[in-house]
Amino acid sequence: MNTRCVPFLALVIWFLLAPPSVEPLPPSSPSSPRFPYLNVDAPLLAWLSRGAFPSHVQCDEARTSAIHNTQQAVERSEAQLNDARRSSDDSAPPGLWSRVFWLRAYYASLISAKCVAADDPRLVEK
Repeated sequence: MNTRCVPFLALVIWFLLAPPSVEPLPPSSPSSPRFPYLNVDAPLLAWLSRGAFPSHVQCDEARTSAIHNTQQAVERSEAQLNDARRSSDDSAPPGLWSRVFWLRAYYASLISAKCVAADDPRLVEK
């Protein structure tokens, strides 16, 4: 029997992973806001998947595109909020403050996001 080395194409899936947010300690006063922060030191198993891609290039392109689109959404929402502040009737749509806050948080998570191969040993529980 003649055995041959047969080249094969290893398919590796790439995950776009974003760090989890962590609730901060309670505020020092009732008027101080509670902002979640990103736990970039969390193990990769705890990070949130933002998509799966057939190549590192496509994963990185998706990350770049998401950053760009989210940045534009933040800018539009902040402009809308600023317009409402300038108007005398305080016409900010309900939930706009919250939208700006969470868009900024999502933007920050995308900035910290990483493309990680599915076979990365950091994705295996020890």
